[in-house]
Amino acid sequence: MPVGIREGYLEVREVETEALVTTIEILSPTNKRPGKGRQTYQEKREQVLASRSNLVEIDLLRKGELMPMIGNDIQSHYRILICRGDRRPYADLYAFNLPDIIPPFPLLLRSGDTEPVIDLQTLLNQVYDIYGYDLVVDYSPIRFS
Repeated sequence: MPVGIREGYLEVREVETEALVTTIEILSPTNKRPGKGRQTYQEKREQVLASRSNLVEIDLLRKGELMPMIGNDIQSHYRILICRGDRRPYADLYAFNLPDIIPPFPLLLRSGDTEPVIDLQTLLNQVYDIYGYDLVVDYSPIRFS
């Protein structure tokens, strides 16, 4: 029996009007593989980019095809794209590799609002520590005989 997979995302909306301010997407393997999932995500992405709302796109996956962007000649394992609705076609790209820390980035809000800085590296480290992943995952080197 086929299993449906629902992919979530976050939206920041204005309290009074519920107008969309920012869409936050964390890319999944489905978004980066050829097929319906990638096509669906690219259509959604194009809708957001055609609007005045902001896009924060977080790609923490090494495999798969990178999302298209103008000037996509920067090579990195991971990326965070910060695209302000009022500055298109320009965007900020935070590109980093495995040994690097995840760079803090702003949570885009309406012009004039104070934007909090998201320290995803610290957040992931805290989740790792709280849930004891070091006790669950065997990090010892593999030895071949």
